Order: sequence, then C-alpha cells, then structure tokens
Amino acid sequence: MHIGLILDGNRRWAQSQGVPKMIGHKKGIENFKRIALHTFRNENVNTISAFALSTENLQRSAFELKNLFRIFLLFAKGSVAEFRENNVSVRFLGRLDLLPKNVQKSFSSLTEETASGVKTLNICVAYGGRDEIIRAAEKLCKAGEEWSEENFARHLDNPLSPPMDLLIRTGGKNRISNFMLWEAAYAEIYFSDKMWPDFSVNDISSALQYFKKQTRTFGK
Repeated sequence: MHIGLILDGNRRWAQSQGVPKMIGHKKGIENFKRIALHTFRNENVNTISAFALSTENLQRSAFELKNLFRIFLLFAKGSVAEFRENNVSVRFLGRLDLLPKNVQKSFSSLTEETASGVKTLNICVAYGGRDEIIRAAEKLCKAGEEWSEENFARHLDNPLSPPMDLLIRTGGKNRISNFMLWEAAYAEIYFSDKMWPDFSVNDISSALQYFKKQTRTFGK
C-alpha cells in the first residue's frame, strides 16, 4: 500500500500556540518521523510519500527558508539509524538542484545509507506535481521512446513507487495542491482539520479505516 501525506498546518499551529513559525516546522518534522515509523511498523503500508516543501514554498522569506533548511539538515543527519533499524529506504524527490549544496549532500547521504531498506519513504522537497510531469515528458522525448503510460511512468522522480492508494491532507484545506498528480490519479482522499503537529498515530489509523471502507472501481 502507498499513502501520501500533505503535511499542512505547521505555521498555523505555531501561531495558535503563540510561538515562532520555526517551532511549528520543527514539531512538524518530529511528528512526521514518528508517524512514518509507526505506520511502517504497525500498518500494512510499504510506501509513504510526504510533501515537505513545494516549489512555490521556495518563494518564502530567506529567513524562513534558511531555518527550514537547517531543520532538514538535522533531520537527515539524525535519522539514519532509526530508518535503517526499521528497514526503510529514504528517497528525496523534486528539484533538489534548487536547494543549498549542503542540504543536497545530506539528503544524498541519507539515501545512500538507507538504500537497503525494503520499505520506501519518499520525501518531496522543492517539488511540484506539474513540474515532475514536465520533467518526465522531457526525459521521455530525450530517450526517443514511444509515448505510453508505462514508458512515461518510468521517467517520474521515483518510478519504482506504486500508484498512490490513499492521500491524507491535514490542516483543514480540501485540496491536493499540485502533489503527485500522476501517482495520485485514483487515490482515495482523506482530509483532516487537525494541524499536522497535532496529527497522531490514532488519526493515521482512522484514515486507514476510512480507506478500507471505500469501494475502488478505478472508473470501471
């Protein structure tokens, strides 16, 4: 099973708590690792894809981005042992070339050190669904391959990931915000009003129970 997570509400959570935005982002990434590891260990899920930073988010202030990148660095450097112990392979998707070199290096290192994991955690950073589709189309044309869904999918950022089954968005917004448009074509969608830092393992279980009640026909 492949689930997607749109981790929305970190900044609004911080505002509601009367603390700086960066505290919200820090709590958000801590909760993300906790939720991901719990889900891999306790639910029948083999792939998780998380929307951590969009291409549009790169337009935020230099101060906020600098602090976000520092949080990403701490996450990448401090998570190797936990992901390896839980047999999780971490991959970063998106326009990674737009990130600072030290962040790119730390992401590459985490990917290499967890490469043997049989479960996959895709973390989308500097990512946009339309951008991924355009880049995949460019690669397909450059390769001179016949146009087909199968050939196209092989040029996505992580062609090994199965189609998404369930997409979960927190933060009370009912939209998918340009996240994995190709992969989530037939995903069931679960919206939660909770801000991401407050989203719990019980909430993940509720989302998966919702999914199990759905009848999936894929248009047939």
